[in-house]
Amino acid sequence: MNTYLYAYYNRENCSIKKMMARNFEECQNKIMEKFIDFYSDLDDTMDFDDFVWDLYDKHEIFIGDIFEINEFL
Repeated sequence: MNTYLYAYYNRENCSIKKMMARNFEECQNKIMEKFIDFYSDLDDTMDFDDFVWDLYDKHEIFIGDIFEINEFL
């Protein structure tokens, strides 16, 4: 398992979130699943970039770039 970091921003909070996944695509899928479970109006069939814009348009939540933590070691 690899550790990934991504920026998370909404009107109240800005932080760095951590996600454990086997690869980059799985990390993207886990992030999508997390928000799809919480917000029923999001579409799970789009690619990650479109999903991020949809999340921002509908809920004013911005997901930044995803980085594997090993890149910084």
